[in-house]
Amino acid sequence: MAIRQTPSAVVVPDTVTGSAYQPRDVIGNKFEIPYAAGAYGAWLGNLTMVDRGSANVSMRVHLFREEPSAYNPTGVAFSLADNDEDAYLGYVDINSWASAGASKMVGQAKNPGLAIFAQSGARNIWGVIEAQASATFGDAANPLRVKMTTLQDSN
Repeated sequence: MAIRQTPSAVVVPDTVTGSAYQPRDVIGNKFEIPYAAGAYGAWLGNLTMVDRGSANVSMRVHLFREEPSAYNPTGVAFSLADNDEDAYLGYVDINSWASAGASKMVGQAKNPGLAIFAQSGARNIWGVIEAQASATFGDAANPLRVKMTTLQDSN
C-alpha cells in the first residue's frame, strides 16, 4: 500500500462579512471539501485557515462524512443535530494566528491525527466553522478559506 498526501482547498460559502458572531455561532454555511478521503479513508495531516477578514479569533472546524442536515444559515449557534451524529467525524481547533501580510491572517493545526472517511463510494467530506469567541469580520468578500492535507492510500 502506497501513501500519498492529497491537498484540498475551499472558500467557505456565504460568510456574512460584516456580521458580529457570538461564541458557538456558525460562521458561513456548511461547505464541501473535495477529495478529502481516499477509497479506504485517510488521516488528516494538516488543516490551515486563511482569514482575509482579520477576525483573529479561535475557530473550530467540525467535519462530517456526508452533508449535514443543518448549519444553514450562518450566525446561529452550533448544535450537533441528532440525525447528523453518525456522520460526525470530529473537530479541529484553530487557536492562534500569524500575519500573512495584506490584511490576511493564517491559522494552522498540524497533524491533528483525525481519521477521515466519506460516505460509501464518495471522497468528499463536509465542514462547518464555529466561532469560539466573539468575532467581527472586516469588509473582505468571502473572508475564510480552509485548506487541508490528508494522507491516503493511493490504490
